[in-house]
Amino acid sequence: MIGVVVMVDARSRLASPTNEGVVIGVAPGEHVVHGGEEWGHGRADGPFIHDAGPFGNGSSSAGFAETADPVAGQGSERHDDGPSDNRHQRFGSNGVPWSPTMIDPDRWPADYFDARARFAELARSCGARLDARAVEAVGPRGERLSVDVASLGPVRPDRMIVLVGGVHGAEGFLGTAVQLQALRRLAHDGLPDGTGIAMIHAANPWGFAHGRRVDENNVDVNRNFIGACPPEPASPPGYVELDPLLNPCRAPGVRDEFRYWLGAGRSIVRDRGVAKLARAIAEGQYRFPQGLFYGGAAAGESCRTLQDLVLGLSASADRVIVLDVHSGLGRSAVAMLIGDGNVGAPEDRLDRLRGHYRRSVYLDRSADNLYDARGTFARWCRRSLDDKRCLYLCVEIGTVNPLTLLSALRRENQAHHWTPVGSAPRARTGRALLDVFAPRSRRWRRRSVAQGLDVLDRTLALPADLA
Repeated sequence: MIGVVVMVDARSRLASPTNEGVVIGVAPGEHVVHGGEEWGHGRADGPFIHDAGPFGNGSSSAGFAETADPVAGQGSERHDDGPSDNRHQRFGSNGVPWSPTMIDPDRWPADYFDARARFAELARSCGARLDARAVEAVGPRGERLSVDVASLGPVRPDRMIVLVGGVHGAEGFLGTAVQLQALRRLAHDGLPDGTGIAMIHAANPWGFAHGRRVDENNVDVNRNFIGACPPEPASPPGYVELDPLLNPCRAPGVRDEFRYWLGAGRSIVRDRGVAKLARAIAEGQYRFPQGLFYGGAAAGESCRTLQDLVLGLSASADRVIVLDVHSGLGRSAVAMLIGDGNVGAPEDRLDRLRGHYRRSVYLDRSADNLYDARGTFARWCRRSLDDKRCLYLCVEIGTVNPLTLLSALRRENQAHHWTPVGSAPRARTGRALLDVFAPRSRRWRRRSVAQGLDVLDRTLALPADLA
């Protein structure tokens, strides 16, 4: 593997903790944060580095204390109105135990099929109502796939919390781990009166089963909430220029990796930061079907199934909160929240959410959201649930450096389209993709699951006008 080291001036928005520049290389390690979703930074198993805002430039959350590690108790103090004060609903847990020390990184699922089996088994043990929605897409060996739902609490709740995992298939490992621990927690602690929770497992089952981030048509499900036709323009400014670099039409090779790192470095130096590069790539494009962040020509099966499930689960509720678990963006093993909603007063909504969750929060309409992704689940929730009090939050838990993440995405996508099924390049790039979206570090896994549970606990304790 070839790496390219690019030194960026300290005035760039891609800044190092020492403010003397940043080293960008193939291996994870450096600290980079920006608005939007699906970008990572930092070492999966290394020290945490404080960030003051998108791109580490202190633009939005300077002086804001983030939750560092609920397991260790650093920065994780509870509010006075925490969820433990008002848990009245209990479920038939059959003695399912719970304690924070039960977050076992070695118990992560091996694949989609193992994850689904564990999810269904534990849901039944916790007394949850189970539903399975079969999909037409099939597994690597022709296996049947489904989106599964486990529900706890009243059938017609006043407030419904929907906990979603696996919209970006390969990220379903973290989504499953959070959902399993949440089931145990809620079976032990119960729910506040009038609150129901539904957990949607493997929202993109084909991607999860095949170890890809996209669906069976190479569509990014979180850019696919587009209705009958894609948005215009078909690609963001700059994507056409980047397409040969991101999506070369040949089998992957060492030279492609060299070109990628050289091209990315030149772009960062030219634009004095990664912001323009991030916007061009991650906003979503509808022109190159074999390219990264392709949003599709119409809503696909995973997208339609997720819409149907959310509308059905929330039909009787006056208040709906969607927590959508992802991995990739932000400080390693720390959750940031990215979303949209109509809760609270618009003028202080963002500040109140940041104060309540005690971590970085970005809203689609806030000034510090540095790019405007199209066709997202968040936008669909805001449109489709606007007759209710609605809050959507992408629970984004960081993994690795964003350029390393993009490199893994690019290589895996290239191998998928230009090498045979079962070939060594496909296997190698597939493993590399999982390493950046579901790191094998025990520390990252333990802390990441704890972060997801902390967000859920704080969601259960939201003030009435925010929930």
